[in-house]
Amino acid sequence: MVITFIKNNFLSICRYVVVGAGVYGIEYLLYLAFVLNLGALPLYANASAKIVAGLTGYFFHRIYTFKKGFKGGFSKDLAKYMAVLLVNIPLFSLIFVAIAWMGLDFKITKIIADIFCIAIAYLQTKFLVFGTFEKKQ
Repeated sequence: MVITFIKNNFLSICRYVVVGAGVYGIEYLLYLAFVLNLGALPLYANASAKIVAGLTGYFFHRIYTFKKGFKGGFSKDLAKYMAVLLVNIPLFSLIFVAIAWMGLDFKITKIIADIFCIAIAYLQTKFLVFGTFEKKQ
């Protein structure tokens, strides 16, 4: 089932990874800036960076990853994306805290936590926000 899903959605997953890498770079740099330059606690820096990156990600995923462009439903999809983002911030923060309890460096903690978060976010974005259920691309 998982293999079939990956096979049927391979191009979408690849686009998600490419866009996600750029958005993640923005998020990670913001996270480091908040912690190292502003003295923010890692948990708060993580949530703040996710908000900015989430908004950036919405536009690129809508246009490039899921090929919806600016045609119909833009506001509706943005509202759904923001709702998912608001749910994910505490969820992903819990994942972050759980990994932080392992005693790893705050930079490594974020990377490991975000690997889990990215997989969850792809499924949410694909099915809950942009509603793409295509079989083949």
